[in-house]
Amino acid sequence: MGRQAWLGALVLVFAWTTTLHAQTKTALVIGIDEYHFGADLRTPAADARAVARRLSALGFDTHLSINPTQPQILTALARFRLASAEAQTTLIYVAGHGVRWRGDTYLLASDTPFADGAGLIARSIPVPVLLAATSDKVRNKIVLVDACRDLPLARSALAEMSRVPMRTRGATQAGSFVLYAAQLDGVAEDGEGAHSPFAASVLSALDRTTDLDGFARAVRAGVIARTRGAQIPWSESSMLTTLDLAHQ
Repeated sequence: MGRQAWLGALVLVFAWTTTLHAQTKTALVIGIDEYHFGADLRTPAADARAVARRLSALGFDTHLSINPTQPQILTALARFRLASAEAQTTLIYVAGHGVRWRGDTYLLASDTPFADGAGLIARSIPVPVLLAATSDKVRNKIVLVDACRDLPLARSALAEMSRVPMRTRGATQAGSFVLYAAQLDGVAEDGEGAHSPFAASVLSALDRTTDLDGFARAVRAGVIARTRGAQIPWSESSMLTTLDLAHQ
């Protein structure tokens, strides 16, 4: 290889390294509306694609996954951890069926069995696992959960698990912010429009403000208005500083 070729290669490596280290905001967006063992939903895939586009426009290095199985979600989280090595802010958005059990909210994967209580929990992804994906260093960790926290279809299956001991983990890490689409034991509506009430409110709020606290208030107000008070977004926060989602 000639000197000029070597110089060209070095320039490409430098540019790639600079780009990698410049990725200070990363996002993983997951939408699940097709289920092998339960009722399909209408909007999560469209919601995920729209949110992913909006986050990319805000400067997030965005990764999108549609209708993944549980192993595929775990793989996506592992890859996201690697992609977020230099990130100061990470954001995970998930949309699909969900349940709340023993204090934690679980996202149901496309291959989660709805009728088997033990299988339902074992083949789902709890919110603390989403947070743990990028908890290897101090950073801002944001999780947006557009999922039910009380899934009627799974009540009988989970009733069988009532005597099984399980430690509640909760979202307790410093520097984390979790915004749920619904209140405790509440249902997140699929809606009648192009997007769910939560997704529509997220997209609308990001058009008006990128301050995290203002964004959360705008999303909450939007969902309450769209569902006529039936659905109230709930948040858990241990943030240490203010955060503007539009800034690096």
